Amino acid sequence: MINWLIISISGILGFGLLSFTSSMIMSAFRSLAWFSKGMREYTKSGYESAASHFDPNELKNVRLDNHRVLITGANSGIGLVCCKELAKHGAEIHMVCRSKPRAEEARQQIISETGVNDSRIIIHPLDLSKPNEINNAGCMINEYKTDENGIEANFATNTLGTYILTESLIPALKKSPDARVITVSSGGMLVQKLDHADPMLTTRHNKFDGTMVYAQNKRQQVVMTEMWSKNYPEIFFCSMHPGWADTPAVALSMPSFYNKMKNKLRTPEQGADTAIWLAAVPNVRRFQNGSFFQDRQVVSQHLKLACTHSKDDEKRKFMSNLADIAAPFLK
Repeated sequence: MINWLIISISGILGFGLLSFTSSMIMSAFRSLAWFSKGMREYTKSGYESAASHFDPNELKNVRLDNHRVLITGANSGIGLVCCKELAKHGAEIHMVCRSKPRAEEARQQIISETGVNDSRIIIHPLDLSKPNEINNAGCMINEYKTDENGIEANFATNTLGTYILTESLIPALKKSPDARVITVSSGGMLVQKLDHADPMLTTRHNKFDGTMVYAQNKRQQVVMTEMWSKNYPEIFFCSMHPGWADTPAVALSMPSFYNKMKNKLRTPEQGADTAIWLAAVPNVRRFQNGSFFQDRQVVSQHLKLACTHSKDDEKRKFMSNLADIAAPFLK
């Protein structure tokens, strides 16, 4: 029996730095509390501290020869590291990438560095600009843009694509005895409460803040993961925060932050570690389905006193609204 795993890489840095607004006391509190937490935990030193408690032999003898792993954003950064490491464990790798030439270059790099048979590394080129062709990289656009379908660009890339891919693969995943869906979200979601009524934040486009929208998208991913785990308990769903990692997308999308923080950022390998571990660890079911992970541990989905919790009926309403938006692309 072939086991299927999905690793959805739709994060840029693993955080979105929200602009401070003096009139919004709670927003300021969340941002300050989050950044303080980030400096302690999300940096390279934060990873090294957490890694000192890892079991170095936990994945040593793990083989994934009967596993197929589909990885979005697979040609660079965290996604590329996941491809390499899981290929070393014997998994058949399915690379979802927008650019076929860049994907082929990454594929050859994986084959060269791991020595795996080239038949085990398969490319699936998909176009980011089309919601029904699943997203394969993170996005943080700082101006309000919609596509020909009226879908806001950040939402299309970070939320809708993840939803469409996962929902499309549910029938196949149900047939696998150890199916897992791992969504690379972001600790930036900690500063946002789910907007269940307006997933695309259409009422806010006149005061558009790309970093706020990105963080909201990351919150949406975590809620989707939680709700999927309840709807499809036979599949293991989880989301994770990679920390602040040094990837090409970070340098391109956040040059100011990158230049100030580059000596503190995690390596792509450190950022990918928990996603790889979640894909390969044998007894993943010891954790609660739908959990949010950071550095191989289940962590809270909320900052203390930040008032970001949502009621169950609000989460269900969000999923219903999301299903309505996605319906035309799932036919």
